Amino acid sequence: MIGVKGAAAIVAALSLASGAVAQEYRVEFLHPVDARWVWSTGRGISGGQMVGELHPVSHRGNGHAVVWNGDRNSWVDLHPKGALNSIALGVGRGIQVGRVQMPTDVFAAMWRGTPESLINLDVDGYDGTDAYATDGVYQVGTASTIQTTQAYVWQGSAESARNITPPGARNAGASDVHDGMVVGSAGFADGTSRALLWTMPTGSFVDLHPRGYAVSHADGVFGTEQVGYVRDPSTQWQRAALWHGTAESFVNLHPFSTEYQRSFAYATNGEVQVGEAWLTRGGRTDFHALAWRGSAETVVDLHEFLPDAFASSGANDIDEFCNIIGWADLDFGPTYAVVWRPVPEPGTLGAAGVGIALLVWRKAKREGRIKS
Repeated sequence: MIGVKGAAAIVAALSLASGAVAQEYRVEFLHPVDARWVWSTGRGISGGQMVGELHPVSHRGNGHAVVWNGDRNSWVDLHPKGALNSIALGVGRGIQVGRVQMPTDVFAAMWRGTPESLINLDVDGYDGTDAYATDGVYQVGTASTIQTTQAYVWQGSAESARNITPPGARNAGASDVHDGMVVGSAGFADGTSRALLWTMPTGSFVDLHPRGYAVSHADGVFGTEQVGYVRDPSTQWQRAALWHGTAESFVNLHPFSTEYQRSFAYATNGEVQVGEAWLTRGGRTDFHALAWRGSAETVVDLHEFLPDAFASSGANDIDEFCNIIGWADLDFGPTYAVVWRPVPEPGTLGAAGVGIALLVWRKAKREGRIKS
């Protein structure tokens, strides 16, 4: 007979099953239905906004920074007048960041939804700058010369630029920021490249580099989680990585299947980590967008949700609702910006699972299989 504990087990089992089903996704294409644009890429997503680049047929392949405000028809061209090339790489709290190339300059850029709102974040003394991410307060990226690349943080203006490269590092870069926590990497004289976690506004940092590896890099941060990759010392292939604030917390996310060769984790929302891997199947190698929930065995191949005509894909960012932005390209064809959206939406499966469990419990109760 099924007792109260048995009914609770049914609820728990259905909840676990719901979690598995929640890893289904529907694909939404962001590429405009407009013959002027030949290909596109999705780079960042947050707060209902998505950013990336559109490449026009008439622009010699150079891109236009773009922000989508919900769907493929809501896009705004952020490309400033006179620019040769532009790209939006990150978004947060209504602010977009990226890079603009003018005829005589390349600089980190910040927008607030329109091309006219452009703010030049360039740093004196460098050949060029890039802004990769923002949390709405801080913007993070790099400033470079022919000899070196340095990690930089801004707070909305060129004048606020701050070099956070660790002492003794030859090169460094800041890749992402969330609530003042910044991740990136730095290269040192001993030949190591080390994943780092900075805390703003102090600029203090934690070395995330795990023992046994020569190369590690942190690309994404959210809450207490950091993601990136390490390089396997035996194969020299990259392995997607997850940390929780210390080097000792390192988790290797690389899928167990031998079909996956190199893997990279680019972003996290504190629950789901996303990135891509090289997958070899049938004598050819393609990129596949991936998602994880904290361990290698939870990997979901997001490429499986795309139409069969697409050969490669990658996931670049994820928002608080588990919407994932990236790209997919046709076999020997153009690349398109895409969003993977969880099906059903977060929260609905849990409620459905409990409802089904209650129906099962009530039926068992009526049939006398559950004791009061």
